[in-house]
Amino acid sequence: MSVAATPAGYWFLRGFEIDKIAASVTYINMMSYDYHGQWDKNVDGQPKVASPHTSILDIQDSILLYSRAGVDMSKVNLGLAWYGRTYRLVNPTCSGYNCAMNDGGAKGPCSGSTGYLSQFEITDLLSYGATPHLDSTTQTYWLNLAGDLITFDRADTWNFKTRLAAQTCFGGTFVWSVDQVLPS
Repeated sequence: MSVAATPAGYWFLRGFEIDKIAASVTYINMMSYDYHGQWDKNVDGQPKVASPHTSILDIQDSILLYSRAGVDMSKVNLGLAWYGRTYRLVNPTCSGYNCAMNDGGAKGPCSGSTGYLSQFEITDLLSYGATPHLDSTTQTYWLNLAGDLITFDRADTWNFKTRLAAQTCFGGTFVWSVDQVLPS
């Protein structure tokens, strides 16, 4: 059995002959997360704004890219992110996606990484009263906290993406990564 983890977005995928890779492996794990993050501030032509890192719109674009390349989607597993991306907002009172950002958000107490929070760190924030907002267009959640915007998924958005994978004939789903959620 051979497996390949492959990019999902156009800018990363354009350097791969995904059809040849698919023909040479048992299955592919499509990394359908990290479409956006603090690195967007350094990408020419990319708005320097907070954007969802697991948007269903980006995932649908990825499905088209793979399909147009002739990849048998039953060999592809859709990636689900068990973590969030964070942005430091230029205007801390701005609310939601498309707010100007200038860097990654504050480091998490456990992850210790700018621009990133583990799912259990997000769960802790929610348990302390942070209010998540569902963006139904992208099927992601966001919340503003102390001048940071945090974008992430929850059970209902993971379920939505899992149903999309089934409807578009993916082989299945996978998570990145299981260590981001503490057992209950």
